[in-house]
Amino acid sequence: PIELHGNILLLKVSNPINPISVKRLILECIMILLWAILMAWLAYSLLKLNEQRVQLNMIAMIDPLTNLPNRRLLSIKLDNILSQTIKDKSCVVCYLDLDGFKAVNDQLGHAAGDELLKIVSGRLKGCVRVNDIIARVGGDEFVIVLVALKNLEEAEFIMKRVINAVNQPINLSGQIAHVSASLGAAVYRTDGEEAEHLLRVADQAMYHAKNSEKNCFFFAKNMVI
Repeated sequence: PIELHGNILLLKVSNPINPISVKRLILECIMILLWAILMAWLAYSLLKLNEQRVQLNMIAMIDPLTNLPNRRLLSIKLDNILSQTIKDKSCVVCYLDLDGFKAVNDQLGHAAGDELLKIVSGRLKGCVRVNDIIARVGGDEFVIVLVALKNLEEAEFIMKRVINAVNQPINLSGQIAHVSASLGAAVYRTDGEEAEHLLRVADQAMYHAKNSEKNCFFFAKNMVI
C-alpha cells in the first residue's frame, strides 16, 4: 500500500490482456490442420467423382467388345465432322455389314463370333486414315466415316481395301472362318447434309449392295429405286 496525500493506494502488476497460452495455441494449430485436411479430402473426392463421371460417360460411348465408338459417340463425332467440312472437301459415310457372320456364330459359337468381330475391327483400323472414324453400331454392323476427301476415288480406294481386308481368312482358335463385307456409301451434300439422314441413306445403299451380289460397295446416288 502507498499513502499519498492522505489516500491509500494499492498497485498491482497484471497479466497481459487476452494472453495466449501454449495449450490454446496448440489447439488452434490442430484445428487449422484438421480443416486443411478436410478441405484437401473434399477437393480430392470431387476430383475423383469427376474422373469417374468422365469414365462412365466414355464407357457409355464406347463399344466394350471392340473398343470402337458406339452409335451415340458416332452421332456426336459425325455432327462435328459435317460442321467442319469445307466446300472443296468431301465426306463419305459408309455403312458396313458382314456377310456370313451369322453362320460363324451358329457353327462356332458366340465366343468365336466375338473374337471375329475384334479381328475385323483391327483390320478396319488398318484400312482407314488417322482422321477417319470407325464405329460399331450393331451386332455385325459398322460405320466408317471418311473425312476431308479430295474426290470420291479416294473413298472407292479405301472401300476396296476394306473389302479385301475383311475377305482374308480368319483363324479362330484353329478354326478358319470366312466372311465378307457389303458397304453402302452416302456422300455429304450430294445425298444429304444431316448426320442421321446420311446414315439412313448409307444403310439403304448397304442393303442394296447386300441384295445384289454382296462383297461389294454401292454409292447411294447409284441406287435405282
